[in-house]
Formats: sequence, structure tokens, C-alpha cells
Amino acid sequence: MEKNQIISAGIDIGTSTTQLIFSRLTLANTGGFGSVPKIEVVKKEILYRSRIHFTPLINDEQIDAEEVLKIVLEEYMAAGYTPRDIDTGAVIITGETARKRNAKAVLSSLSEIAGDFVVASAGPVLESVLSGKGAGAAELSKSMTGIVANIDIGGGTTNFSFFKNGEVVATDCINIGGRLIKTDGERITYISSVLVPMLVGHSVDLKIGDSLLEPTISKLKELCLLMVKEIAKHCNALDGEIVPDVITFSGGVANCMKHPLTDFAYGDIGMLLAKTLNCCKDFDSYRIQEAVETVSATVVGAGNYSMEISGSTIMNQKGRFPMKNIPVYSLKLDCIEDIAELGKSIAELKRRQQETAMETEAWESKDARSMHNHYAVTFSAKNISSFSNIEQVANTLVESYQKEIDADGIPIIIVQNDLAKVLGQALRRRIGRKKCLVCLDSISCEEGDFIDIGEPLANRQVIPVVVKSLIFENR
Repeated sequence: MEKNQIISAGIDIGTSTTQLIFSRLTLANTGGFGSVPKIEVVKKEILYRSRIHFTPLINDEQIDAEEVLKIVLEEYMAAGYTPRDIDTGAVIITGETARKRNAKAVLSSLSEIAGDFVVASAGPVLESVLSGKGAGAAELSKSMTGIVANIDIGGGTTNFSFFKNGEVVATDCINIGGRLIKTDGERITYISSVLVPMLVGHSVDLKIGDSLLEPTISKLKELCLLMVKEIAKHCNALDGEIVPDVITFSGGVANCMKHPLTDFAYGDIGMLLAKTLNCCKDFDSYRIQEAVETVSATVVGAGNYSMEISGSTIMNQKGRFPMKNIPVYSLKLDCIEDIAELGKSIAELKRRQQETAMETEAWESKDARSMHNHYAVTFSAKNISSFSNIEQVANTLVESYQKEIDADGIPIIIVQNDLAKVLGQALRRRIGRKKCLVCLDSISCEEGDFIDIGEPLANRQVIPVVVKSLIFENR
């Protein structure tokens, strides 16, 4: 079994901390002799973990971009890597930090220096999935019957991810974290605006400048209990339709649960929140299992689990990777009857794309604007497997995208089932080898997602893809 090894970087700029990891991912063809190649990640090794840095801020509204860049460059040097050494990975900005005014500018700067396919991304859906995978919840769910939920409690948000048989079945995010209130050892110095509804709704009278004495201490403990109750309420997903059998905790607050110190040891309420969690009876009905990673769960997830690998791949493309922030649109092609309406469906898809392209947040970035003619189309194509059906689909796709193809646009087709190879070959026969084309399968995405496509790996047999959601839930 031929193997290839790549280096992956994970960078997490969180509400409280900034961390990096470098990993070696081993890729191998597991398809077997005589079958269609199937490239998978068969081994993950963490080669280097950075120190845990407090995320540098200029003030409550701005990240100290210069200091963040300095941290990243110093850790690259300490690990012995340069941006050219990095094949894939993700930069994730999370929690309260994602709300800072200059968050996008910081991400843009980092993606330029950290490596060609290190991704600039934010959003609670992706963060929830990565922290759950980094904490080991996804892997744990493969070895048992039932649902495993990971609760990642950071400085600004709590992210929930629910796994069954290794697959994500639900995610959630709420504005609860250990650094939503900051202290200087004597007084409260900061209260996040996202806490105001909870404070007002429960008549908890806390304000900046309050001394860390009674009755302030009792009020902070009352607030932490309200936070824990809210976390417990979200343990069941989709209005109780998904109930976990096992719960793991990750994030900085989970680390405090394992290693308790004085109440305000980190200049916030993280330790107080952790102690409240340890005493809470609301989780007694669940089996609690220790996470593989706590404070580093998200960065491990970013470094080791952010990438999906295409199954069969057809591409005519040189020098055009990486491609970032490509919006995904869903096309109805579930059965043979849909083929006749395929042209109309594509026309409707194009109308949706044109109406929404300039309205969505992702298009504000430089990378996104450069991709204004590029978007991905995904469809299932189940029950469409005969040669004649595939030829019909290929004809309609080429006819529908002829203007884009002639203008050097890049049709990006994602087939949910294993048809990328045969469909891609049919498309390539029609457009020729000089025109660009990317046809992928084995990538799970849907309308509203964005994808980043990296440099081909494993002797150009597969393409790494990161699927991102920029939708903020429960804000």
C-alpha cells in the first residue's frame, strides 16, 4: 500500500488563548488492487505543540494583530518549520475573538504567512466539530452504541457537537464562557455585552468596578450557576430528539475542572465556572468520560481533522490552487426524472448565486472577491449510474456552464456518491484538456457552506477540501 506523508498546521486564536500544533498526516490508497483509488488519512501524529499563549488584545474591540503574528512566527521557528513546509491545515478564530473589529484582517494576514493552504475561517459549526473531534468524542462514538456529545467551554462560547458512529449528527453554540467577565484581582474590569440579557433576565446586579468581595462573589457564583444550567439545558440536541449517552468536556474551562486553582487565578471567571460545573447535579444522568484533549481540543481538531479528502477526482488545473471561500449551492439531481429539468435547475441555481454573492459576509475578503466567478455545485446523483444517464448530465452541465468555461471560469462539481471519476471524464471529453475543471466526490457539504480547495496531494490523486459554515447559531 503506497503511502504519502504531509505536514498539517493548526492555529487557534481563541477568546482566552492562542495555540499552534504541527502534525504529520499519512495518506494511503485503501481502495485495493484493481479498484478505484481511495485515498484516506490512515495515521495522525502530532509533531509539535506550542506554548499556550494568552490571546493579545489592544482593547476590548481589537486583536493585537502584530503580537499574534509574532507568536505564530516564533512558534514556526521553534518547531523548525517554514510556511513552505506546510501542506494543509486551518487557522480558526473562535469565540469572542471572532467578534473583534479587526478579526478578518488578522485572519488574512495569518493565511498569507502561515502557508498556502492554511485556512482562514470562523464559525461555531466548524469550531464545534473540530473541538469535538480534537477532544476524541468522534473516535469514541465509533467504539460504542449511542451518541457521544462533546461540550467545549472556552473563554467566550460553549460549543456542542454530537457524534454517532464517528459522524456529526448535530451541533450547537451558546454565548457562555469563562472570559466573558474579566478581573484584575481586586475588581471586575470587563463584562461582555452578550451577558447582559442573562444578567437582566435574572436580576443579577453586576457591573464594571465591583469589588471582588461579598456580595459580588455571591453574585458571580449565582451567575456561574445560571451558566451551568444553560449548558445542561443544551445537552440534548434538536429539541430533545438527540440525547447523548456519554458526555466529554473540552476547552479551557474543562482544563480548570481537572486542575482547580483559586477562583480568579486567570483574571476571569473561568475557574469559578469550572468549580460550579464540578458540583452541578444536572449532569448526573449522563456518563461522563474524560476527553483526550481539553484546552487544546480545537487546535488539535484544526490541525488533524479540518481536512476532507476527495475520493475520485478529475481536474484540469495548473497553478490555480489554493481556492478559498467558494460558496456551495445544492442542485436537485436525485433521480432519472430530474435530468430532464437539470437545465432549469442550474438556471435557478445561478439566479440564487447572483442574488446572494454580494450579500454574504465571506465575499468581503480579498480571496473571496477574486473568486467571484467561482462557486461549487453539489448533488447526490443517486439512482443515476448508467452510462447514458451520465452522458446526459454531462451534456447539460457543459451547455449550462459554457459561458463560464469560455471565460476561463472553473466548474466545480461535487458529487455526493462515487461518480466523480466517470462524470469528470465525460465532462473533460466535452470541454477539452485546456479548460479548467474540478470534479470531486466523498466530500460532505450542502448549500450555505463554503469550501477551501488546496493543492493536490498524493501525486495529484486527491484534493484536500475544508468545508466551512459561516452561520452563527443562537446568537
